[in-house]
Amino acid sequence: MAFKAIGIVAHQGPIPPLEAGKEYPIKVQFDRSPIWDATATARDIGTSMLLVATTTDTNFVSGICKEAHRKS
Repeated sequence: MAFKAIGIVAHQGPIPPLEAGKEYPIKVQFDRSPIWDATATARDIGTSMLLVATTTDTNFVSGICKEAHRKS
């Protein structure tokens, strides 16, 4: 099975300090699409902290692609 990933960087408001390995609740929404609630884990990549969330929900990924195509 091949590993597939999507990287998204977006934030609204001040960014709180993150602790590597700690889990954080996040909400993801594109335009008027439904809100996707998830848990992301903070990862230290050396130069900065990164929040990583995973999903097996193919509807989430297809929703991102539809929004991107609609705006292009």
